[in-house]
Amino acid sequence: GTDEELRLLRDFFDNASLGMHWVGADGTILRANSADYTPYGYSEEEYVGHNIAEFHVDAAAIAEIIARLGARETLIDWPARIRCKDGSVRSVLINSSANFHDGQFANTRCITRDVTREAESALAIRLSEERYRALVRALPALIVTTTAAGEIEEINESYEAYTGLTIEQARDWARHNVIHPDDYAQSMDVWAQAIKTGEPMQNEMRLRRHDGAYRWYLVQAVPVRDEAGNAVRWVTVNIDIEERKRAEARERYLAQTTAKLISPLGSEGMLAEIARLAVPVLADVCAIGLFDDSTETARVETAGANQREKPYVDTIHLRGWLAAPRAALTIGETIASGQSIFVQDFSASWITSCAPNQAQIDAASAIGARSLICVPLLARGAPIGMATFAMTQSQRSYSERDLTLLHEVASRLSIAIENVQLFDELTETTQELKRANAAKDEFLGLVSHELKTPITTIFGNAEVLRIRDDQIDAESRRGALEDIAKESGRLNRIIDNLLVLARLERGQQFEMEPILLPRLVEKVVREHRIHFPERVVQVVAPTDLQPVLAEPLYAEQVVRNLLSNSEKYSPPGAPIELRLASGDGVVRVSVLDRGYGIAPEEAESLFVPFYRSVRTSSHAAGIGIGLAVCKRLIEAQDGQIWASSRPDGGSDFSFTLPISDCTE
Repeated sequence: GTDEELRLLRDFFDNASLGMHWVGADGTILRANSADYTPYGYSEEEYVGHNIAEFHVDAAAIAEIIARLGARETLIDWPARIRCKDGSVRSVLINSSANFHDGQFANTRCITRDVTREAESALAIRLSEERYRALVRALPALIVTTTAAGEIEEINESYEAYTGLTIEQARDWARHNVIHPDDYAQSMDVWAQAIKTGEPMQNEMRLRRHDGAYRWYLVQAVPVRDEAGNAVRWVTVNIDIEERKRAEARERYLAQTTAKLISPLGSEGMLAEIARLAVPVLADVCAIGLFDDSTETARVETAGANQREKPYVDTIHLRGWLAAPRAALTIGETIASGQSIFVQDFSASWITSCAPNQAQIDAASAIGARSLICVPLLARGAPIGMATFAMTQSQRSYSERDLTLLHEVASRLSIAIENVQLFDELTETTQELKRANAAKDEFLGLVSHELKTPITTIFGNAEVLRIRDDQIDAESRRGALEDIAKESGRLNRIIDNLLVLARLERGQQFEMEPILLPRLVEKVVREHRIHFPERVVQVVAPTDLQPVLAEPLYAEQVVRNLLSNSEKYSPPGAPIELRLASGDGVVRVSVLDRGYGIAPEEAESLFVPFYRSVRTSSHAAGIGIGLAVCKRLIEAQDGQIWASSRPDGGSDFSFTLPISDCTE
């Protein structure tokens, strides 16, 4: 060009704000403007004429750059690092193109732009992101990063360890969903609303662990926004709140349990409610049982066992298991001593060592038994039952805190059961008193009626004999005296029975001695024939009967009452038979009549004081204590008594007394 053009070009080169330099084919700096060396602390003399590699941190790469330029490649914005005179390093971007003369590589023209500030910012951002990722990886919380639309981009190591999912599996949401089925729909609604509005989201849900167990998590999703304020991605932090949820559930359970314990439920209804409330808050399966008098479980209320588990749960009887491997006591014996059982984590060896048989080993394995607590129910310091809490399908394990809570529950339940039992006893006592009072009123009415009849007969005949003795004939006088004697005997028997019943009720003891029942029976029959000469009474007894051990007067009273009873209910002219026989260490006496027979459902009731059958009460007078006295007297003499209908009609009243080992 012209001199002016060259001057302008040189002026532009020297005063340009960007660094410019020419480098020869051998790497020597041929020319450079001040913007190319002054910012790095060099003078023109220290810079121009030197090899460009001297000023580059990555000197080894310069030869490759020159070779590429020599191959006619234009390099635009290739990064480099310049070493300053003071030793510091600055980042630059270089735009390079080669010049050729006669087809040969002559030199390269380079334009340099300092980008140190931008590089430092990029480095700071990169370091910040690396620190963020390191922090995310180290946090125990489960962290997930998603796109603005909710598609998973990254998960941290805690998420991988908890769920057992890789990043690829986690992204396949449809196949590897870790949200509890009961929480899924609500959680998806909350997440969809957050994505729609771009506002932060918070929710609570259960997430599945790699072993299938679920734990509660607080899920907080925060949007990352661009300069326009739009959500470009989401960072979701899942914080374990299982212990908090358990604590809340414990408090609710205690409150609900307390409410049930003071509700108007019987002990059975209360046991069922408490067991039901324990699932799934404190157990997957809960069984609460009360002991009978022999400390065997008499009644058990079970909750939580699903249809698949129930057959196995019903097979398991923990009372017979050892309390621990190689333990001397069973779980039942340990509970009976007032101690609890706490197995934090079952193992196959624990089950095999403690279960009493293979069937229970198989049952415990089938339900996935994981953790167990058995606590005694105590009343007045003695065990009245046990409550069993077990973790199965949830795969949760009990803690010492759970044991403390369940002891508290057992304590409250024990008090409530004791109160219910006391209330039931009080109610039963009240009912018995009412029945006794009603029986007393009925008894007084019956006794008044039964005493009045013989007394009236005796009094009337005595008055006739006193006032008109000289006016009545011998036949009438004899009849009056017989009526007096008959009714006196009847009155005497009523009073004797009442006195005997009263003595027995007071628990009065008496001495027994060997007696011959045939003699006693014959005596009673002779007396009976005197009062009832029209009745045929037969005695059938072998001659070799051994003596029995009895109280003579009471044995005689039993025979007399049974014979009198048959007399009252036998039709006129029908015989009464007394049969005696021995066998199995006893002598049996049977009073057989041809009366109305006995209904099977009344056979026991006939021996209850003051009971009178509606079938026969209108056929004969009585107050219903004769047979009751017989039962009390026979049982007090170590015998038995019963009643039944005869196959050919009539009744059979029989009793036995033990044969004496003494002889007369």
